[in-house]
Amino acid sequence: MGGNPATLARRRAAALEQFAGRRRSIRRFPPPWSIEELDACFLEVLNLPPLENGVPLIANIVMQIGLVVCTGLGFLLTSLKLPHYGVIANLIGQVFWLYSSYRAWREADQIGIFISTVIITLILIYGVTNYWLFGEKFSVKGL
Repeated sequence: MGGNPATLARRRAAALEQFAGRRRSIRRFPPPWSIEELDACFLEVLNLPPLENGVPLIANIVMQIGLVVCTGLGFLLTSLKLPHYGVIANLIGQVFWLYSSYRAWREADQIGIFISTVIITLILIYGVTNYWLFGEKFSVKGL
């Protein structure tokens, strides 16, 4: 299958473009915000200058550190028999999880990660209300 290298390159580029177009049309759950709008929101909150290629490296590092520290602290506090503080630390960490999973959904069609993160966030909200707002009256022990 010989041929002119320029012709082969054009055919390959056209095939890749056609595949990319098909892949974009497969998305069934279009999110309401674009990655650029979400990144601009976080840049504004963190007061970081925007870069030409999207999120600055500093913002990504802050997100990853917040994700690991808050989640790890939540698990540690829960294992030290302080679940009322553990759910709060984990709920704070969910902000970083939601951002990361939303990006995974938008960039790599990983909607399962985003759905799992939303469900875990709802469970943690129940935990905060159970421990901090209602005490034992709202728990499943009373059933």
